[in-house]
Amino acid sequence: MIPKFPERFVRLAFVAYKKGMLSKAKLAEMLDTSLIDLPKTLQEYGHKDREGYDAEVRVA
Repeated sequence: MIPKFPERFVRLAFVAYKKGMLSKAKLAEMLDTSLIDLPKTLQEYGHKDREGYDAEVRVA
């Protein structure tokens, strides 16, 4: 797979997001992806964003 963006661009955008300088929506927009596909896109570049994805499901 040929990367859509340079790795350095993605890394710097991800770091800015983790430092609170970019919202998740803005990061997705910069990487030309949806919020739903953002974790997959980040993973393709070797970044993991676990914030907000740990959920617990209980069956009553």
